[in-house]
Amino acid sequence: MYKKWIVLGLMVSLILLLMILFLKPQQQHVKQQQTQLDKQKVSEIHSERTTKNALNDQSSKQKRQDKETHAQLLQQREQVFQQFQQINTQMSQGQQPNQNQVLTLLEQQYRLVEKGVVNVDEAISSIQYLRQILPEMDRFLDGQQAKLEQLKD
Repeated sequence: MYKKWIVLGLMVSLILLLMILFLKPQQQHVKQQQTQLDKQKVSEIHSERTTKNALNDQSSKQKRQDKETHAQLLQQREQVFQQFQQINTQMSQGQQPNQNQVLTLLEQQYRLVEKGVVNVDEAISSIQYLRQILPEMDRFLDGQQAKLEQLKD
């Protein structure tokens, strides 16, 4: 009778041992899958951060370019006003300014008005001043003033 119990106990132990052996590799497989999923999540988070950093870099580059462009436009504005002063100085010394230079200057000023760097009223005032000192350019100055007034609307 004891032999039956011993045999039965050994059989149950053997079955339990086999179950443990078969279940253990499955747990390792589950752990491997979980590790792979964790790695995948980490790589997704890293790629999201990389994407965000890239977008931030692009926006900061764009801001830097905008600042540089704005600085260049302000520099062009200063140059236009300096050229107006040169014309004024030439006129006060009795020299007649080059008409092509005046035409180029007015075109530059018009482009700056289009970009919003120079106020339309400022540009019109400078044309009115040129009209007083350069009456021979009246016709062209009228055309430039009309173009500026269209921008004002």
